[in-house]
Amino acid sequence: MKSTSQKKNEARERRAYRVRARVIGSAKRPRLAVFRSAKHISAQLIDDASGKTLAAATDAKMKKAAVEGMEAKIAKAYAVGQALAESAKKRQPRGPVSKCACAIASSRPNAPSSMRT
Repeated sequence: MKSTSQKKNEARERRAYRVRARVIGSAKRPRLAVFRSAKHISAQLIDDASGKTLAAATDAKMKKAAVEGMEAKIAKAYAVGQALAESAKKRQPRGPVSKCACAIASSRPNAPSSMRT
């Protein structure tokens, strides 16, 4: 009989496999992979075409993040997102949002107004 942690890990792996079957990252538009544990959060930008991680960030290597008005876990996630964005900008600067992404975003009612055409 499998333990609860084994079942949870297998379920997480099944979800990741389903997503990877549909989402393919490229150098121009990498895939964002996020892993959350009970204590930490980490994120990576992945280029599936070359099989490389373009940028990565984790809160385990950061100083304690304290953002006013946010709970501790939310502040950690925010700090990881900021660090990942800075790392991605340093490695490979991206141009403006492509028309394809704008077309997809314009069909979504909750998309930011900057992405709507």
